[in-house]
Amino acid sequence: MKNNRCALHLLARRLGLHDLLLNEESICELVVGDGLEVFFEGDPAQTELHLNGVVGHLVFADEALLRSLLAANFNGQATGAAALALHPVHPSELLLTQRLDTQALTCEQLQATLQRFVEVLAFWREHLPTLQDGTETLAPHQRGGSGEHSLRV
Repeated sequence: MKNNRCALHLLARRLGLHDLLLNEESICELVVGDGLEVFFEGDPAQTELHLNGVVGHLVFADEALLRSLLAANFNGQATGAAALALHPVHPSELLLTQRLDTQALTCEQLQATLQRFVEVLAFWREHLPTLQDGTETLAPHQRGGSGEHSLRV
């Protein structure tokens, strides 16, 4: 694909949407499944595109929780090709983020990447509350995302 604008246009057609357009702030929102919000962010004329999704808010982030979240990023063992991060402006907001090179992806690969991102985002949105209240710990073998959430727009 040539650039982010073209990539989003082709993805929109593939998903049966009218169009996905980056706004004046270079952000485009896509709501999938049961209200999962995925944000595409990048200059329309460039080829670096970021996928972002809000996992949730850290009500109380003790050392054990932060260690679990950081460990999940290690070699993508519970985040796939994405990573968990704190929003730089709103530090209580936990994000799942992934950088893409749209020039190197086919439309099919972009759709598959988005599908996997949605699965991992859904996994973390479901599990963050139990991690925060201490009723669950994330085992290193958990991979984040079970394939149960489909890319429905």
